[in-house]
Amino acid sequence: MQALEADIRAWVKDWNEYPEPFIRTKTAEEILDSLAHFCRRISGAGHRAGGKDDAVPPRKQDPVGIRAAPQRVGEALP
Repeated sequence: MQALEADIRAWVKDWNEYPEPFIRTKTAEEILDSLAHFCRRISGAGHRAGGKDDAVPPRKQDPVGIRAAPQRVGEALP
């Protein structure tokens, strides 16, 4: 447990020294569609893979993207 805590503290320290912006690559609608598809796929008694109902329609790319300011781990959101 001490090794895990030390690793997490080292990661947090490194992240806070060199933060990277969060870049959203999907729209909210695309995320919700993907989640709904996943929920439909895993619901029921058995898990199927590769069936015709599992086909995912192509997703359009968000041309603008949404960038959030770098955030230090542990900081409260504004």
